[in-house]
Amino acid sequence: YLPPQPGQYQAMQTRVVDLTVELTGETKTYTVPESQNVAKAMGITLSTSIDPIMNELNAIKSTSQEIIDSVDAHRAKIEACESILEDINPAFKQTREQDRKIAGIENKVNDLTDSFEDLKKLIVERLK
Repeated sequence: YLPPQPGQYQAMQTRVVDLTVELTGETKTYTVPESQNVAKAMGITLSTSIDPIMNELNAIKSTSQEIIDSVDAHRAKIEACESILEDINPAFKQTREQDRKIAGIENKVNDLTDSFEDLKKLIVERLK
């Protein structure tokens, strides 16, 4: 070992751990700094122990649950925004009314189609 000369600095060396992962017959090696419990690479979360993975999974689960729980609030915001847009923009209101009418007509046509199918089945059964 040679000590650094005056005015020279010794570079800090970071130790790493090579993790080799086999997935669907393909082997990949990832290099993770030894000081990190968790590392992410190409959408994969890597760890040398199970506790950080469990913490990561719980965080992902919690985030997803929060998103699911907020769906109704976001739907209400969308409805409120659309209502305000209808109030301030007559063209938007007219388009929305046309969309509602078309959806109503489509529902009625679907109901008629179902009724005709039921009637057709009854006629076929009676003719047998």
